[in-house]
Amino acid sequence: MIKLKQKNLIAMLALLLTIFAGCLPEDKIDFSDDGSVGVAKIDEELVLIDGSNNTIIKLIDEGELQIGPSISADGKMIAYAKNEFFKNPDQLAELIPEDQLTVIQQYVRDIHDLIITEGGINKDKIEKGTLFPRMQSKQFASLVYSLIALQAEKPLLDLLKPDELKLAQEVKKQGFKLCHLYVTTLDGLDVQNKQTIHISCFSMISPKISPDQKNIAYLIQNDFLKDNDTYNLHVATLDSKIKAAQVAANVAFGAYDWSPNGRSLAFIENESPGKNDDFMLGTLTEREIIDENGQLDVKPDQDRQKYNSIATHYCQGEDTELAGMIFYPWLSASYHPSGRIFFSSAPIKLPATELQLAEEMSIFCYDPLLKTVTDVLPKDISAQLSTSVVGFEISPDGKKLLLPLQKQRFLIYTLGKTDSIDPLTEADAFGEKDVFKMAPAFKGNNQIACLVEKDCHLLKDLPPDSLKDKEIAIIDHQGKFVDLLKLQP
Repeated sequence: MIKLKQKNLIAMLALLLTIFAGCLPEDKIDFSDDGSVGVAKIDEELVLIDGSNNTIIKLIDEGELQIGPSISADGKMIAYAKNEFFKNPDQLAELIPEDQLTVIQQYVRDIHDLIITEGGINKDKIEKGTLFPRMQSKQFASLVYSLIALQAEKPLLDLLKPDELKLAQEVKKQGFKLCHLYVTTLDGLDVQNKQTIHISCFSMISPKISPDQKNIAYLIQNDFLKDNDTYNLHVATLDSKIKAAQVAANVAFGAYDWSPNGRSLAFIENESPGKNDDFMLGTLTEREIIDENGQLDVKPDQDRQKYNSIATHYCQGEDTELAGMIFYPWLSASYHPSGRIFFSSAPIKLPATELQLAEEMSIFCYDPLLKTVTDVLPKDISAQLSTSVVGFEISPDGKKLLLPLQKQRFLIYTLGKTDSIDPLTEADAFGEKDVFKMAPAFKGNNQIACLVEKDCHLLKDLPPDSLKDKEIAIIDHQGKFVDLLKLQP
């Protein structure tokens, strides 16, 4: 009898994770369901898109734009996050919650005194010891060091090494940074109102507005865990009464979405966080976060010293584990308009032998009525996928999928079909294997926005001198060229 040893299974699954190692997309584009208006992060700039003529309008908004601006289904609200810089430490009291301010100020005082006592910056004692657990977070540590540098006087400056002194001088010029989460209402392409939802010393990314436009979910990187690429899922009310209610910890980057009724969030979470040297188990989970009265079902955090979370509240709603899988930090999950949940995963079958290789990635569907999981892709299609499928997207009418491939290519797949459309040839491929500059996105049900190079065959009839090195093309669902995104005159 063949007996598969645990170490051999672990080696096989570890190989799978190595093969599927990738990187988050730098830019993102998102359209309203009818494609009439869109929002995008393009080359560090926030832009609105007029879907009627495919022109873009730059929004003047200073700061470091974070990953993933998004737009509501009706095109009347956008959400985005960005870092802003401040030079006066006294402003902290006006910007962040009082309990967070207390912790930050205590750390600044204690670490300042330790530097004086030690005669220099002892990073092992500050960041790796047990004295300052929050300093295990790179983002929190950066804020504390910046505040110390801004307030540093001669006794401390005299202790710094030349490179440390140079950094302190740069901080004095630039200031400290805090991440701001914004929601802006739109009337067509006219900006009506910009509202600050939350300010944090941690980066907030990939915000998503609830279907009823009363709440917003977002991710905060969980960098307290060593070599961890997962995120804490938070939700806030748009009236800003609740700003940081934690729904789940250790969630995959693209793996969360609002249910069509706006009462629940589905997400894929890591069941073995911080253990990246072994294979990790994950779970597709659905959590009800809105109670029967239409309010967030949360309670205030009573333990202000939890260093692995900055939540002000914790969700109390019931959660249901729907499916198990091998966890990978860049898995994706999205609700279908029918209420089913589509998610990416690598199908691993057990029992297994040492001769069996891990299969390719695919897209699966969880049916809440039948409580079953089904692979929705034909084998010939799933065989082409890799970790790049992190950015898969469902069309607003639920009939089609966009399936990113390697090097910026993708497939257009109509559910129930045996084949797909491959609009970009291998000659059109560019960039690194699994590093997406921008994932393709549906513009309505029958058009797609995608990033291409100037020598792409789709642009062959356009004057070469009029093209930039990279363009955002609009194509139809058959892969035919329609237009280019262009600046509004």
